[in-house]
Amino acid sequence: MEHGNHLKQMLIVGGVLLMGLLAFGVPTGSALITAAVLACPIGMAAMMFFMMRGSQAHGSGHNGSHSHTATPAQERIPAGPQE
Repeated sequence: MEHGNHLKQMLIVGGVLLMGLLAFGVPTGSALITAAVLACPIGMAAMMFFMMRGSQAHGSGHNGSHSHTATPAQERIPAGPQE
């Protein structure tokens, strides 16, 4: 997804949150502060949800075979005491 699309979605969710607070009779100043404070945790929860959903969609085609390749750091670790 493009960053512009994410920004558009965040603005829509923020607007819906603000309108919801105003619909429940929260004063405008308090609604803006509350929406700003809630933006971070709501955004984090949404990001985690969509990342988990995306990883499950990509992981469904996994055939179960594992191929392990050592990273450069793992290659430098000695196997044990030399005799």
